Amino acid sequence: MLLLEHGWVSPDDTLYSVLLASPRQYHRLQGGIDRSLRTSWWLYHALRQRALLPQDKHVYANELLQGHANVLLTLAHTGQDGEIRRDIPRTFPQEPYFETISDAARPGHVHLANILKALALRFPSIGYCQGMNYVVAKLLLVVLNDPTVITDSNLTRDDEAIVFWTVAGAIQQHDLHSLWAPSMPGLRRHIYALQTLMERHLPQLSSHLRTIGMHAGYFATQWFATLFARLLSLDAFACVWTRFLVDGAKLLFRIALVALAEMQVDLLALDMEGASSYFVRHPKARVMALHGRSLLLRAMRYKVTRRGLGEIETQRKRSFLHHRLTRAHGSTLDADIFYPELDGRPEDPPSVLEPIRRQVASYETIVANDIAVFRRKIEQLQKALEKATQTLVRATRAAMDATYRVDELSEWHDRLEHQVRTLYPGVYTAQAASSPGWYLRMLGCFEHPHSLLKEDDDEVGDRSYFRQKLVGVGRDLLLAKASWAAASDALRWAQLDVDERVLFKTKLVEQFWSVLRRNESDKSALLHTLFHQVDEKDENRLHNAT
Repeated sequence: MLLLEHGWVSPDDTLYSVLLASPRQYHRLQGGIDRSLRTSWWLYHALRQRALLPQDKHVYANELLQGHANVLLTLAHTGQDGEIRRDIPRTFPQEPYFETISDAARPGHVHLANILKALALRFPSIGYCQGMNYVVAKLLLVVLNDPTVITDSNLTRDDEAIVFWTVAGAIQQHDLHSLWAPSMPGLRRHIYALQTLMERHLPQLSSHLRTIGMHAGYFATQWFATLFARLLSLDAFACVWTRFLVDGAKLLFRIALVALAEMQVDLLALDMEGASSYFVRHPKARVMALHGRSLLLRAMRYKVTRRGLGEIETQRKRSFLHHRLTRAHGSTLDADIFYPELDGRPEDPPSVLEPIRRQVASYETIVANDIAVFRRKIEQLQKALEKATQTLVRATRAAMDATYRVDELSEWHDRLEHQVRTLYPGVYTAQAASSPGWYLRMLGCFEHPHSLLKEDDDEVGDRSYFRQKLVGVGRDLLLAKASWAAASDALRWAQLDVDERVLFKTKLVEQFWSVLRRNESDKSALLHTLFHQVDEKDENRLHNAT
């Protein structure tokens, strides 16, 4: 990184590409790329891992702009040129670099107009779309480094080329084409995806917005169309753009989730009118405070993957087929926003929809029978599981009681034994000896026992009493241990029975959901086939009519 920062490696060197492509440099993106390296990084990724070449500058200045230093002077007042001309003074007018003084255009206006016109010529299928102006303007401010400096010497035609080719590369590599194309189909798919991601990551906010009648299109349209250029600070936008060139659209969703998480506390207290006003007047209040590094670190906490977005798009296409089938029954424009496929398409007449509905209803009847069978099996298994669980509870209680009984008797037995040893240590000492002492054996030969061999009758009685107690407690302890062993076996069998039934239920439920997903997929495939046949007939009819 030092080699790059100090300019010891030029963008034309092979080592430059190797350093930028290093995984370590990729991970460093979370902290942002050093200001001196930003434009090199942008061009490296936007131009498919190469530096800006002289012919790129020639294409921009001579082929697209045709040598004009200020295309503002050549823009028409109508059509696409008119849209560019009208939007330029509206773009960040609070920034000194784009501030309008009387009728004179600031240098920022000239640079902005040049790049927007070049993009419209480079991508005629897109032309110009509102939102592009904010992205380009923000990038110009980043390149400028210091937004308070407004002298034209700070940005050159080469600087314009850097911003132009950076945006052009992003359009080609990250599907900004569909985001900015007429009718904005990509934008509408993004709104559907964000709506789904909110349900997963911000369920409380998603539920509240749904309750008050607001979907993601009300607030995220501007976010995605401008790539958050209007929402984020200059530092945060620079970090997001740098990472966007690597991650693509999934980063946009992560940033949107961070922004919504910041606004959640405010939004949960608002109704539809209040929330609409909030997004118009105060969308930046909390988000602008986020520094670029902290914003990216928080964004990375949300799991959004290309595969996951692909699955959401598949879900949207299925939802579109069902929406088309029920479109005539009270659907709203709010629902249509998620489905650009409906643009310019009139509602299908009842004569077309009724046969499709009958076929779908017939299919659903068959599916309903399969589902009913699964539900009965699951209900039966659930009842058996509840019964097995009750048996397990009883076995657990019995095992616990047996354990307590064994512990209690063991403690009682130990205490009795300890008491006897304490009261009659001689008895245990004599019992512990291998044989009586020689003098005791000798005295035992006399007709009258020696006083050493005599025992007090009370002592003999007490010892007999304790011995009987020990024997009784020992017998009870053996019985308790046998009961504990039986209870433990019963507990193990009961636990095994419950585990088997839980596993069986889990597998059956998984199979049930698999059948549901397959049936839903088959139903969507059926709808797709039926509507495709309808569309083919319409196309043939139009073709024959012409």
